[in-house]
Order: sequence, then C-alpha cells, then structure tokens
Amino acid sequence: MDQRKVIIMHGLQGSGKSTYVADNFPKATVCSADLYPGLHTEAGFQGMVLDDGVPRIKRAHAWCRQQAMEALERGDTLIVVDNTNIQRWEWEPYLRMAESVGATVEHVDLYDGGGLSDEELAKRCKHGVPVHVIARYRRRYEACVPTAPSNS
Repeated sequence: MDQRKVIIMHGLQGSGKSTYVADNFPKATVCSADLYPGLHTEAGFQGMVLDDGVPRIKRAHAWCRQQAMEALERGDTLIVVDNTNIQRWEWEPYLRMAESVGATVEHVDLYDGGGLSDEELAKRCKHGVPVHVIARYRRRYEACVPTAPSNS
C-alpha cells in the first residue's frame, strides 16, 4: 500500500498556514509558491513582475506544482502544499497528481486564522499583503471539506 500523503493547506494570507506546517509537519517536503526564487525580495512582493511576458506569480505556482510532482515521483512520504488554495481550481492539480500516483490527500483549512479581521491578517502576514488584497481573497474563498483539524 502506498504510504505517500499530500496535505493541502488552505487559508487567507496571515492565517498561520506556514506556522502550522512548521509546527505539525517538520519533516515534510514543503511546496510553496512563496519559495520561488525572486518572488519575495528586499524590495517586496515581485509577483506582478513580468519574466518573458509572464507574471512571476504565475511562474511561481507552476514551479510549485512541479516541485510537488517531483517529490511524489521521488517517493517522498509527506508533501505539504503551503499556498492559500482559496478556490478549487488552485488546489485541484495537487489532488489529481496525488491520485495519479496513489497517494492519499488531506486538507487543512485555516481560513482566517480563527476569526481574524482582514487588518489582523495583514499585520500577521510575513509577505506584506495589503488589507484590500486579503479582503478580495476572502470574498473569493471557497471552503473545502477539511480532513484534518482546523483552528477556525
């Protein structure tokens, strides 16, 4: 029986996803668009910078999917996708790739970190995401059915 597991994190910026991952899955292979080289610099978020006509954030998410697939192909036993994953289309590729290799999938939905306002989330967010962006993500949020405890 396949022992590989993919945990898909869900939550608004600043909800505590990365902290949850570090505290609960310290030995996991973590795949996150935030880890894409050049996405976050001393000058701030560089997601809208165009690289050969493509926004860097789009490249970051493609890179993240590739990292997850490579981890599955290597046989890594615990892979955590640490992105906001606020709409099904964003996390469904990870579900499909896990299913394609027989790995199990769990969802952890932290939504808003237990009832935090957009302002509180913005203050907690390590990447300087402004309040209006978090508010927009909140409006678009599609709750998943979590398969692991959440704090909301």
